[in-house]
Amino acid sequence: MQVPRDFGDKKLTWTIVANGKTTTIPISLNPLWEVSPFVDATGNTPPFIGFEETGPFVQGPRGQTTAMATTLPNPLTLTVWVADDAKVPLAAFRPRTSPVTVGWSKFRGPGDVTFSNEAPKVEKADFKAPPPTVFTGKATTTATFSEPGEYILRVVANDWSGDGGRGFQCCWSNAQVKVSVKPPAATGGE
Repeated sequence: MQVPRDFGDKKLTWTIVANGKTTTIPISLNPLWEVSPFVDATGNTPPFIGFEETGPFVQGPRGQTTAMATTLPNPLTLTVWVADDAKVPLAAFRPRTSPVTVGWSKFRGPGDVTFSNEAPKVEKADFKAPPPTVFTGKATTTATFSEPGEYILRVVANDWSGDGGRGFQCCWSNAQVKVSVKPPAATGGE
């Protein structure tokens, strides 16, 4: 949220009503309560994620969306390109795993979605990524749908800080794929 330069010590209130229950959250510019999904206290930043080798790439929770289509029973190939600064949350601990992991899930849709691998391995791949990345990679899986309809799939890219930043506001990125699944083509016959 952006506020005017002269906002000073004023406060805002964010109110959410869900399932008949009201929750109110005060908001101010007090630096002790600053939440930044784009950099943590160690300077670590979320990975970049894109649906094409040439981008566009996004970073953090804002995400991006792309659209795809398939026809039953054909599986849909899903590929993401990721890039990261490869900073380690604890300097003494450098994992032997890829600096970025990805995970796929069904967000919405009328039927079941089966992924060939919900957490496909991120393979190192060379491509031009936004700076200041030091690792670039690519992950591919397929999705099979149980029935026709409109679906939304979600992909999350996590860096070495872990799934969802292990409870911190940083360092993960997400994106969505809107999938239009058509019924099987009619076959000739009778």
